[in-house]
Amino acid sequence: MVSRRSLLAGMAGASFMVRMPKAKAAQSLPGHETFGLYDSLLFIGKPDLSPYGFKRSRTVYQNELWPPKADYTTPNEAAVRSKARAVLAEGLTAAVPVILDVEQYSVDVRSDIYHLNPDTSTVDANIRKLEQIIGWFKDEAPTLKVGFFDVAAPVIPLPVTGQHPANDTEWAISEKATSYLIPFVTHVDALYPSLYTSTSDPANWVALARRIISETKRIATGKPVRPFIWPQYHGSNVY
Repeated sequence: MVSRRSLLAGMAGASFMVRMPKAKAAQSLPGHETFGLYDSLLFIGKPDLSPYGFKRSRTVYQNELWPPKADYTTPNEAAVRSKARAVLAEGLTAAVPVILDVEQYSVDVRSDIYHLNPDTSTVDANIRKLEQIIGWFKDEAPTLKVGFFDVAAPVIPLPVTGQHPANDTEWAISEKATSYLIPFVTHVDALYPSLYTSTSDPANWVALARRIISETKRIATGKPVRPFIWPQYHGSNVY
């Protein structure tokens, strides 16, 4: 079974993926802005998608940023710097986005907000750890453009119920949690929210995707927003 890390990073919904014509890096549809598509799929036997306009991306997974069997509680500077040098040695340029997939550290303050707990020390500590990681990485590979997978747009699911925000109050809390990360955004070169499909209702997915993209753009201060999409259902919350 393919894990949730088998991803496709793009700037459009899945319906546009299969319609990309050959030998074009971007597609402009009537009434829509031009978008780019990046291939980050890990399926075994996956064909080369570059003839269909998919550009290269480089995802660095959490286990690559720590030594084997390491305790993930504390970022490992030596391992991060070593991996950054190795990625740079692959010959990547700034045109190839680098996405760090570090899911160890939650930066979602909504649990504290729901429980009326003003103490955000755990989230603040996790933010500092992520800032350390990307700082070390970019220090060793200053020519690369680096961001984190699904860090700066924690709008779904709700940490308490596991469901999507259902009303204006829940959305307001989600927006407050997203705003909390505005200072952190200064450390990344692009934002990578998740638009995985967890509903069988296409209209529901589109509405949610638009809201997530809008929220991410709100705090992105003009930086690229490249949502991750996946050509299958996410198995954790299909409804």
